Amino acid sequence: MAVISYKIAMILVALNQNLDKNYQLSCSDNDINTSLKMSQVFLQHAVAVYLQLYKSAGRQLTAHQIKVLNKLPDDSVFTRAEAVERCKVLGKSSRATDTALKKLSSFKYLEHLDQGMYKKINR
Repeated sequence: MAVISYKIAMILVALNQNLDKNYQLSCSDNDINTSLKMSQVFLQHAVAVYLQLYKSAGRQLTAHQIKVLNKLPDDSVFTRAEAVERCKVLGKSSRATDTALKKLSSFKYLEHLDQGMYKKINR
């Protein structure tokens, strides 16, 4: 962060000075403070962007989860047993279907209404 602040301060000095043939650059307190504030904002922004990318990295649906989601009814409440029955066509076990339902709920594709009751969220 120090190197970035230094470079920003030097750019501000060059922009604020009247440059002629015999010039001597001097950095004022205002230039230093401005560059430090800018560096802090850049750091906060970088952290915010990193956290957003980190949070969304694990939210990719697998092919299996997409197939399960497509087999579920669109506009009605369904039970776990109905979901397991529909996913048997895909050759998936009840345990695999349960795992997919849990992931789809955590990724906000399904709403877990009650024990064993789900509803697909329209996106």
